[in-house]
Amino acid sequence: MIIVDLSGGLGNQMFQYACARSLSIELNLPLKVVYGSLASQTVHNGYELNRVFGLDLEFATENDMQKNLGFFLSKPILRKIFSKKPLNNLKFQNFFPENSFNYNSSLFSYIKDSGFLQGYWQTEKYFLNHKSQILKDFCFVNMDDETNISIANDIQSGHSISIHVRRGDYLTNLKAKAIHGHCSLDYYLKAIEFLQEKIGESRLFIFSDDPEWVSENIATRFSDVSVIQHNRGVKSFNDMRLMSMCDHHIIANSSFSWWGAWLNPSQNKKIIAPKNWFVTDKMNTIDLIPSSWILK
Repeated sequence: MIIVDLSGGLGNQMFQYACARSLSIELNLPLKVVYGSLASQTVHNGYELNRVFGLDLEFATENDMQKNLGFFLSKPILRKIFSKKPLNNLKFQNFFPENSFNYNSSLFSYIKDSGFLQGYWQTEKYFLNHKSQILKDFCFVNMDDETNISIANDIQSGHSISIHVRRGDYLTNLKAKAIHGHCSLDYYLKAIEFLQEKIGESRLFIFSDDPEWVSENIATRFSDVSVIQHNRGVKSFNDMRLMSMCDHHIIANSSFSWWGAWLNPSQNKKIIAPKNWFVTDKMNTIDLIPSSWILK
């Protein structure tokens, strides 16, 4: 049995699930999940995979945890301790904490008949071999909101570029600010200019948690712009859905818009991503951005 610990917002949960799902397919093992065992369950909008994609995932029981990990590591507090450096480099049977941000090519060979995954696993290299299945799994539930249906029709009526401007917690949350920072205005303006030189004038659909800043600093510079700001709280996943419908993408340093771009199935899409994903250069992000995407 494969058990994966889901945590963080929707984008993080998608990476965690996609890695575990691919592993379960490779090894022909059942997949179960736990949610928020190491963090507050009120982060962002809580567990979202069922509500957003209709995934009927089975949650691991205490008995499953003990069978998989033994009594000692079935306890969240002990897993938290042994998931931190340098203890996360120790080898425990069936317990696989992520010990670096870059791709671990040995992960699938380590696990034989059971494993517990804990980490972020933020690279498509973990699930690229099963891309078609992951795309099927991440099929959004039916859209029933008239405003979003209207925007979707607008997106599909011509050439479109999605732009994700994440500021919010990247500015107000001191921990997030220290780790992530935020993409500069210069990044967005140069990315828009680059894409429009390549593909011609396109309608810009800007998704942001700071629409006032976007309206003042970006929207006024271009002629055909829609600032999307109504999808809040548990409805925010609709922004990812709408992003994925656009032809091309300019993403933020955010797993949310990473997935918005990745879920676009077009072979002709162009995706601009920030070359600096974190403030610190201690995190190796070489595997985070697919090779076909353009770093700016």
